[in-house]
Amino acid sequence: MLRWTLGAACACVAVTALTGQAIGGTTTYTPLVFGPLGDPGNGLYFTNVYDISADGQSYVGVLNNNTARYASAGTLYTMSGPGGPFGISADGQTAVGGLSGQQPVRWNISDAVGSNVPSQALANIGQPATPAYGVNANGTAFNFSTPTGVASAGVFTPANGAFTAVDPAAFAGANRGMAAYAPVSVVLGFVPGEASNAWRWDYLTGDIAPLTLPAGATALQINGTGTQISGDGSIVGGSITIPSETALGQPAYWDAMGVGHTVPGVGGRVWGDMFAVNYPGTWGGGSLFGAGLERHAYLYDFDNDESYDLNDLFAEQIPDGWVLVQTQHISDDASRVFVQARAPDGSLRFVLLEGEVPAPGALTLLGGALMVAPRRRR
Repeated sequence: MLRWTLGAACACVAVTALTGQAIGGTTTYTPLVFGPLGDPGNGLYFTNVYDISADGQSYVGVLNNNTARYASAGTLYTMSGPGGPFGISADGQTAVGGLSGQQPVRWNISDAVGSNVPSQALANIGQPATPAYGVNANGTAFNFSTPTGVASAGVFTPANGAFTAVDPAAFAGANRGMAAYAPVSVVLGFVPGEASNAWRWDYLTGDIAPLTLPAGATALQINGTGTQISGDGSIVGGSITIPSETALGQPAYWDAMGVGHTVPGVGGRVWGDMFAVNYPGTWGGGSLFGAGLERHAYLYDFDNDESYDLNDLFAEQIPDGWVLVQTQHISDDASRVFVQARAPDGSLRFVLLEGEVPAPGALTLLGGALMVAPRRRR
């Protein structure tokens, strides 16, 4: 069973432990405490967490005074250098980012001096002056948006070349992130004759593969720059609009073959997106809303094809006036889930759902790393 607490590193409001609610026949949630993420002090709180490590123990984000923090091994570090962080490696050792118009940078936790982590330039990668938005598992490949491309082994490869190799009239668009454990990036783009505008791109081979629209669908949307991609690139989260079913986009994901699947809503909340997918591709989440119903954070169990409203699960533990709005990051074992919440004063803050998995194998994991089916260049 998976048991959770809704809590923080410190300064939490304790409540009486209750028997957990069984969902999906396999999972039990037992919330115990509620509080803010981390403890920056002096009235500060996290307004965004950009990325987390695979185990969820390390993360990078920004506070309400617009300063960045790097959390590692229970310590919150300040970050010096141009701009701020946008991604972190799966092992939690390297963060990447920067400032537009300047050379991209990285922060290595091993370089920490006291309570600060200094930046160092990402040099000799052939990349224009723009921030790095993602990094692979071991900090050797970096994802960029202007232009969309990946720097790996000291070489910057723009995505556009892979598209024009398929058709001279094709072109790559916006970056939507990279996988941690496979040379896969998700890119918006256009290829004549293809209905899809979203693609998996193997930045080593140059192959591209479309994320297809289900029957009756008129549009798809991929948000974020990597939080919605499994570690092997086999699952990509987003939303799909099927006018005959719902007026707006439904949460959705694409499997290893590029086939799109809509995600069930909860009650009247059927619109929204899938913004988060953990590295193993076992849990997803994002935000759900409906006609006259505000956005609620949810979790999606890929194994059981079920969605769960976190506000329902934790109804007796969430203090009055707080609303869990969007699931943003999920650790490998789903024991740490980072959620955007709206406080009683209207501010958006990050909270942490935290727990443990006491019985190995209790969660049925989706089997193995799946191969991405490529569209061959011609």
